[in-house]
Amino acid sequence: MESLCMLFDRYELCARVIPSAFVIIPPVISCYLWFPQIQTIYSVVIGVVILILIVMPMSQYVRDEGRRKQKVLYERWGGVPTTAKFRCLDKSIDSISKKRYKKCLENSIDGLIFPSEEEEEADHGKEDEIYNSAVRWLREKTRNKEDYPLVFEENINYGFLRNLWAVKPLGLFILVSTLFLNICAILTNYKADLASVPKPIIILILILLGALCLWIGVATEKAVHKKANIYAETLLASCDHISFDQSQCC
Repeated sequence: MESLCMLFDRYELCARVIPSAFVIIPPVISCYLWFPQIQTIYSVVIGVVILILIVMPMSQYVRDEGRRKQKVLYERWGGVPTTAKFRCLDKSIDSISKKRYKKCLENSIDGLIFPSEEEEEADHGKEDEIYNSAVRWLREKTRNKEDYPLVFEENINYGFLRNLWAVKPLGLFILVSTLFLNICAILTNYKADLASVPKPIIILILILLGALCLWIGVATEKAVHKKANIYAETLLASCDHISFDQSQCC
């Protein structure tokens, strides 16, 4: 893990590398337990190096797949959650807070004027360009994770779950295949004497079943949508903490 931390920053590690690990670790651990001849220090070192070499391109795939499927999610959700929360018809943020956020952003971004509720209704869709512009500025303004730790944390949480959901078909296929091969190996090697199955193998089966529950129950579109909304609300709430003349935001 220490070597991975040196290769990846915290966002990449949590949002890209860990979802990649969920995909590729099950068969790796299974091979390690079923083949004692590779359980030497040299084999472990070589295995870690190979694992890192696999994780690096895999994390890129996870990122690309997450971004690709994110576009599909935005279409289903009716737009980018952060942008949608600026809309007058959206009631997930109270109107007083939303008005304050808009006022602060207007006073902070040259030339930015948010449309009124009447203008939004009259030209539906056009207002999203203005909201998208404000969101892009806000994201750039809050990139410093030391100054905006909550935004950074929620961005990681959303990125992790989005990417995990995006590679769910591949992850489930590899996991179920690994679980099936493990069960076949147990039946072949121990036949009816299941009591003689080594504890590490039993623990492995339990871990694989737990991972299966995680893929099915946690990596869902509903969970991704929830995390996206939490991140959106956290990002907009950062308007109250951005460094500029607060006297203009009254």
